[in-house]
Formats: sequence, structure tokens, C-alpha cells
Amino acid sequence: MKKKTVRRLKERGWSEEEIKKTEEIIKKRYREDKSRSLPSMNRVLYWSAIVVIILGNFIISMFLIPFLLILKKFSLDIIIITIGFAFGLLFNLLVIDIEHIEKKHHFITLLIIPIIAFINFIVMVNIANSLANVLNLAVARQNPYFISLLYVSAFVLPYLYSLIVKKAYK
Repeated sequence: MKKKTVRRLKERGWSEEEIKKTEEIIKKRYREDKSRSLPSMNRVLYWSAIVVIILGNFIISMFLIPFLLILKKFSLDIIIITIGFAFGLLFNLLVIDIEHIEKKHHFITLLIIPIIAFINFIVMVNIANSLANVLNLAVARQNPYFISLLYVSAFVLPYLYSLIVKKAYK
């Protein structure tokens, strides 16, 4: 506390012990949960994380186009699962630790992000297949639905796990 505040409290009859106890309560409250004082910041942080994840999914799907053209099915599946799981862990880190998110936000996240990622991957795999046709590459054409489902499943796995574990510990 500021010296001026301490002086005024003493003038009003507060004992030294009461002032110290009050100061400890204020410090403890400040350290325990800063986010309750800024609930609107949690919403901004949440929606910013959603936008970052959507853009990240788009960039990842574009990055995978050359791999779709070159790699064989098994190698490609392993890479897609690994990237999906790694990006899912990052997504989980961003979203799950934002305090005071309501259940509807978790539901929206679990619904919107996978759908957008699924559609995005379908489009990118179709683009890669068209490129393979134009370039006359002797690569087995990839099934866009299977690859999208593979990525989205690996992507959502860490988030689902965190929701289930979090619920179990409540």
C-alpha cells in the first residue's frame, strides 16, 4: 500500500496489524486471479485465438500441397497425423487455458474449427489433385475426405482429451 493510504488508515484508527492484514488480502487477491477483473479480455483473447487457429489451419493446408504431390499414401498419412496433432496441441494450449470460458464457447470451438479445417483440407487436396493432373505426376490421387478426416481427428484429439480430463477433475 502507498504510504499516504497507510497514514490515512492510521489517522482513522486502524491498527498496524489490521493494515498489514488488509494489505496481504489485497496482494493475495491480485496474485490469485487477475482475469476476473478483465472478463472482456478473455473473450477478446478467445476469439483472437480462434482466428489465429483458422489462419494457421489454412497455412498448414497450403504447406502440405507439395507433400500431397510427392509422397506416397502411408508417409503422407503419418505427416498429416503428426502435423494435425502438433497443431492441435498448440490450439489446446491457446484455448483451454483461457479462464472463465463458458460451455457454449467450448462447444463452438469444438464445432467450428474442425468444420472449417475439414472444408479447407478438402479444397487443398482437390487443388493438389488438379495440379497433379496438370503436371502429369504419377502420384496416386488422394481422397480429400479421408485426408481431411485424418487431419481433423488428430487436430481435435488433444482438445477433447483436455476437456474430458478437466471434467474428471472437477
